[in-house]
Amino acid sequence: MELPGDVWNNNIIFRDGLFSPYVAIPKSWDTPDIVREIYKQMESQGATFYPEQLDVTFDFVPRMCGKLQCHRCIFGGGIDKSLCHRQRGFYCPVTLAACGYFFACDPDNCAFKSDSGHDVCKSSIAK
Repeated sequence: MELPGDVWNNNIIFRDGLFSPYVAIPKSWDTPDIVREIYKQMESQGATFYPEQLDVTFDFVPRMCGKLQCHRCIFGGGIDKSLCHRQRGFYCPVTLAACGYFFACDPDNCAFKSDSGHDVCKSSIAK
């Protein structure tokens, strides 16, 4: 399995910050190997996950990891109140900043407001 964003997924900050702390990664592995291992582990725990969910990294990693935006990254510094406005009728600033995606803000069904990804990336530059 090859994912379109493999070049970006192999960015050292993303690879070592988001994956390495949670999955034992031999040096010879590239992103498809890592994703297969994550899939096996999550599947064995009954979690729902499919590798294509990581395709977003093609847009995410160059904007966030490549530009060292860890302080506002959902996996690094987390969602800041000044970044996440939670206002219906406006675009979601999190998806816009992280990936360049125009997505309507829906504060009632917002996956970001719990800030559950905060501090997951262990390569966070700015704490």
